[in-house]
Amino acid sequence: MKRKLMMLVAAIAVGTGAWAQDTPMVTLQNDTETKVFYGSDSFKDAMEVANHGDVVTLSSGIFNAPVITKAVAIFGAGGNVANDTIDTGLTQINGDMYIQIDSTATGFYLEGVFCNDNEVWVEKPLKSASFVKCRFNSINFNKNDSVHTMVNSEMVYFYQCRIAGWLEPGECNAMTVYNSVINNVGMNTESSTIIFQNSLLFGVHYDLKNARFENSYIYILLTNSNGIWHPTTSTSSSNLSSTCSAFNSVACDAYWDDMAVQTGCWKDMYFNFFVEGSYAKYSDTDSYELNDSYKTTYIGTDGKPIGLYGGDYPYNTIPSVPYVVKKEIATKSENGKLKVSIKVAVPGSNL
Repeated sequence: MKRKLMMLVAAIAVGTGAWAQDTPMVTLQNDTETKVFYGSDSFKDAMEVANHGDVVTLSSGIFNAPVITKAVAIFGAGGNVANDTIDTGLTQINGDMYIQIDSTATGFYLEGVFCNDNEVWVEKPLKSASFVKCRFNSINFNKNDSVHTMVNSEMVYFYQCRIAGWLEPGECNAMTVYNSVINNVGMNTESSTIIFQNSLLFGVHYDLKNARFENSYIYILLTNSNGIWHPTTSTSSSNLSSTCSAFNSVACDAYWDDMAVQTGCWKDMYFNFFVEGSYAKYSDTDSYELNDSYKTTYIGTDGKPIGLYGGDYPYNTIPSVPYVVKKEIATKSENGKLKVSIKVAVPGSNL
């Protein structure tokens, strides 16, 4: 995969038109050819002609959201708002994005994009899919219909992501969230299973079922009354479901008491857990690194501190593949030649 991406960088300069350096650019590659698209609709244009298994690479810049119907691998230049620099880049997506992949296709992959204040809707069953180093407003494994019909998914993975609004798991079988920060997690079904590993969760629907929390942090439980979300107050819904389990995790205003399994967990109230970031509030830019005292107090099942920077996939925002961070394309040719300069970064990611 990395060899392919290095090859496509060399191909980007071929056949380019007269575009300024801030023009969004997308490359679409398979085993036989590379196509290049320009402009705010270039992501949509590429997805319209993509086939299962193609590789799509987005430069930094702002792209209009496509409808994704093929199991492709999509790589952006960066998905953390703090990465909006010439050296790292930020790939922004505007508008609601719909994922409608045929249920027989597997292997969808999305990395390094920052979705602005819009929604991602997974409207067809999704299998063996990965979301890596992305920032979402909300990502919903539900249809965008009047009742938000839950959609089945199987073996869906989130690595080092941030979700500023909601993760709605839908009817998930073997969904796993690693080293991620999530503002709110919605409810699922009795047949669902979901794992949160080394993650921060600021709000969890009290009716979330069959969830396993390991080396993680939960602030509060939420319930819905007349369309308004607020902390749970009734005795019957103040604890996480008995179908859930927790291992070496911290609950702040959430409670473990009803769980069938809870091992090595802590209840803590209103302490300053993090070097940067509130114990009770999500932020796109806060690091949420544990204070030194908590690094020695809250130790996970693996012997490392709990939270974002522990476990097998410690949080970082560096893309996992070579990516375009700077492009300068002359607006006109000289002596029949068009000057093109492209800067590619070689990442140091831990994925």
